Amino acid sequence: MKFKIISLIFSFLLIALLLSGCGEDEHPSGLLGEESDFYGIWQEKEGSGGFGIGDTIKLNSDKTCEFYWSPGGAIHHYGTWKRNLSNNNFDYHFVITLNEKDTVYNYDFFDNYKTLRLREINSDSYIIYYKQ
Repeated sequence: MKFKIISLIFSFLLIALLLSGCGEDEHPSGLLGEESDFYGIWQEKEGSGGFGIGDTIKLNSDKTCEFYWSPGGAIHHYGTWKRNLSNNNFDYHFVITLNEKDTVYNYDFFDNYKTLRLREINSDSYIIYYKQ
């Protein structure tokens, strides 16, 4: 009887451990989406620590991007972007290239692809954008 109780407790602990996953740092907790989900104008959530070169980014279907401060709309920086997603969905990156410098982010979407969350590799803080 004691063996059955211990086995049952061990089984519950093992299941709980397996269901808890590997943590937010390794895997997204939101949606990964399609490349077209990135297209459009994204406004930074105030105080989320954005790029510092504009609070708005326009991601175009030709893989170019434009950074500007709203509401003025004058473009301050041009760059390119790409989405990298491996076949196993564990390697999910969003790469912004400005002046030949790549910055790599983990990404995920929320709110039916209306919220984009970026976390620079080796960072603990997120930048959050809302689709306009």
